[in-house]
Amino acid sequence: MYNIQRIRIYDPDPAPLQAGGGSSIELVLGVPDIDIPNLASNQDNVDAWVQNNVIRYTNVRFRYIPVGNEEKPADPFASAFFSAIQNLHYSIFAAGLRNRTKVTTATIAGALRVVSSITWPFRPCYQLFGHKPFVITRKHLSVLQLFRKHADSS
Repeated sequence: MYNIQRIRIYDPDPAPLQAGGGSSIELVLGVPDIDIPNLASNQDNVDAWVQNNVIRYTNVRFRYIPVGNEEKPADPFASAFFSAIQNLHYSIFAAGLRNRTKVTTATIAGALRVVSSITWPFRPCYQLFGHKPFVITRKHLSVLQLFRKHADSS
């Protein structure tokens, strides 16, 4: 009826985790900022988090686990951020979930403003990461497509 494909919840609340079981909806389960230091400090903490919030819900389709929400270098948990992502990735991998659940993060849109300080002409190869650009033409408009997948950040 509504064709909902994915739902994001920002912390591991049991109610929506239980409600999402057995459906075709993929769940994006966020790691709250406050949990980042705990997940960065000890692999056992991460393994317990994955067991309690992912593995426990066997009939839920977890697609992504974003760590934090729009983290910035000045945030209190910034120093622990990368370690938390690494530990969580390792735990997901060890649990045999690497092909169906990806560890990621949500990037703050303000980080994209750095492009305005780059002198032009800006060579697309700096931002392609191995992808060749191509031009999309629609009626009278041509757009240089730089990424394989694109999400509008504005």
